[in-house]
Amino acid sequence: MRTPEFTEQDVAALEHNNRLFWDKLNNESDLGMVLSAGAYFENLLSRCTKRYFLAGDVSKGVMGAGGPLGSFSALLDCNYLLRIIDADQRTALKKLAKIRNVFAHELQSSFDETSMADRVDDYAASYVAPEIIKDMGESKKSAGEKFSFTSFVISMDLSHREIDVWMHTLGYSDLIPPHLDDEIRRSESSS
Repeated sequence: MRTPEFTEQDVAALEHNNRLFWDKLNNESDLGMVLSAGAYFENLLSRCTKRYFLAGDVSKGVMGAGGPLGSFSALLDCNYLLRIIDADQRTALKKLAKIRNVFAHELQSSFDETSMADRVDDYAASYVAPEIIKDMGESKKSAGEKFSFTSFVISMDLSHREIDVWMHTLGYSDLIPPHLDDEIRRSESSS
């Protein structure tokens, strides 16, 4: 079974959902902001990766919890190896994952803590050009504002990546010899 195609309505819904998500993100608590941003990127990269796979139980197992690509870190590495994200995006998102991990395991964490503010500064510096930070007065902003801004910049760079991947993989089914495609379909339907 092949991955379904994008329609104009899918693209419009994707753009609407992205705008809605980022509009609401700044109203979240520190914990809510970090967990939501991490989930946003994890879901986006998961959808991109799935575009390369046949739909079915095997791909669900590989992508699911406990599967080889079930962790955010493994998903980041896979997306980098597939050239869905570049090295800078991978580095920044790994830093986001570390911030998310701290918040997930230490529920009292806050952007007000010096150690967290330092992590956020490192996250921002790993992706946002220093001149942009300087021009926007970003160095005077709170750690929460820096986190949100950096996450938004990354999301803008990745916002249509799922569509790019879909377009890239459109012709893949034409490249699979018919006998292999039939064999894969049979094995998927019997499992």
